[in-house]
Amino acid sequence: MPVTRDQVATTEVDSLGLAERERLIADARAAAREAESAQDIVTRAVKIKAEADRMLDDAKSKAACIEKRAQAALALAENIAEGRRLILALSG
Repeated sequence: MPVTRDQVATTEVDSLGLAERERLIADARAAAREAESAQDIVTRAVKIKAEADRMLDDAKSKAACIEKRAQAALALAENIAEGRRLILALSG
């Protein structure tokens, strides 16, 4: 049985449609991989930020502790200096 022009045209259209579907599927899969990679990057960034926030809070806490110790040392030094002045005033 001979093949008609309409049959050839239908086969070509079907082939083009199949190729287009395969291209769209490949594009969708590539987009899904890119989206997953982007989500992984966001997840890592959130974890890094959380760790940085914890480290910053720890550093602030240590700085506050150091400041309190420095204030206590200054107060002690001022008390010692005042005591020495009193001793010098009373002895001289």
